[in-house]
Amino acid sequence: MEQHTNNENSTGKPLTDNNKNNQANREYKSRLFSYIFGREETKDRTLSLYNSLNGTNYTNPDDITITTIEDVIYMGMKNDLSYIVSDRASLYSAININEHQSTDNPNMPLREFMYAAKLYDKYLKMKKKNPYSSTIIPLPIPKLVVLYNGKTDVPDEMVMRLSDAFKEEIRQNLIMKRQNDDTYSEGAAAEINEEEVEAILKKASPDIEVTVRMVNINYGHSKNILTACEPLNEYAWLVDQIRINVDAGMELEEAVNKALDDMPDGYVLREQLLVHRAEVIGMWINEYNEEETMQMFKEEGRQEGRQEGRQEGENLLAALINKLISLGRNDDITKVTTDQAFRENLYIQFGLKKSM
Repeated sequence: MEQHTNNENSTGKPLTDNNKNNQANREYKSRLFSYIFGREETKDRTLSLYNSLNGTNYTNPDDITITTIEDVIYMGMKNDLSYIVSDRASLYSAININEHQSTDNPNMPLREFMYAAKLYDKYLKMKKKNPYSSTIIPLPIPKLVVLYNGKTDVPDEMVMRLSDAFKEEIRQNLIMKRQNDDTYSEGAAAEINEEEVEAILKKASPDIEVTVRMVNINYGHSKNILTACEPLNEYAWLVDQIRINVDAGMELEEAVNKALDDMPDGYVLREQLLVHRAEVIGMWINEYNEEETMQMFKEEGRQEGRQEGRQEGENLLAALINKLISLGRNDDITKVTTDQAFRENLYIQFGLKKSM
């Protein structure tokens, strides 16, 4: 997202009007969080973020290798920020996946598991390693963190586990079993004994577990972490100010503009964000629209669920929107919320529903 003098791009060639528009569109589809922390020229901030999350005090940004999945055609998905830190003092390297979330998503262990698999594949290609080799390949240790700044009240920190999804599968199967029982009652779901679920899971002995640390980065929360990472604290302040301005009745663009103007002079992000004001506004509007679309999907899922079963309808829509996000088809996300025929066609196209 660098600005080049004399209207030149990174290759030194002049930008045509079309190239300028295409560049702007690519920039606006980025996330503000990724823009601040996830670029080669901002690795000092990435290192500060890593230190704040892990209680370390490394000072050399060159110890960081950015590995963020950006090429959705090659990788099949896109994530916010991932990077490898060479922790020489502890004699290991860590591959960090930091996802920024403004909506409550209990499926982050699954998503980060999928990201991790893609990133390890990318790592092997980068290191020219063969997974079919007869010798063991040394791998960096995974560190999975969700940085949450949504409006739902959540603790400063919590741990999510992939095994919670395994438990839900068992729980749903128990409910279905009781529904098929002659003695089934409407309160059967509430009667599911969690100890029974745990016992079945233990007996099943799943071979994969994924733990994800979720950190609440809303302004005023997780004070030790935000204090230790000045850019993160400033980002949290900016998000908070934008929301305050929107709640006061401002249009979104006006709210972002005022928040940028009100940033304290001592903030390290101030100059960069003001210079790139148009891009920052575009990125924030995209994020806001995506958040609103997710809320629309939840409501649409409830309505569709009245016909197909609430949980089934919500799960179907969630699967569809995740698929569209992974493919970068943001324009289609808005369309499927209002066009039922288009939505049904995509269900069939992606194999989420069988054609009639």
